[in-house]
Amino acid sequence: MARLGRLWRENWMTLVALAALAVAYLVLRTPASDLDSPEQALERLRQGKPTVLYFFSNT
Repeated sequence: MARLGRLWRENWMTLVALAALAVAYLVLRTPASDLDSPEQALERLRQGKPTVLYFFSNT
């Protein structure tokens, strides 16, 4: 337990920064789409409601 206390005292700023980055990632990431196909996206666009499109490539 003393080693854990020493680790915290020596590296608290780094650990807090890493925790803040992890929380920011979880809070700010883009949620998954509820559309399963391009046809569903086109249908939503035809309804006339405001829609935001994100284009993403994994390559």
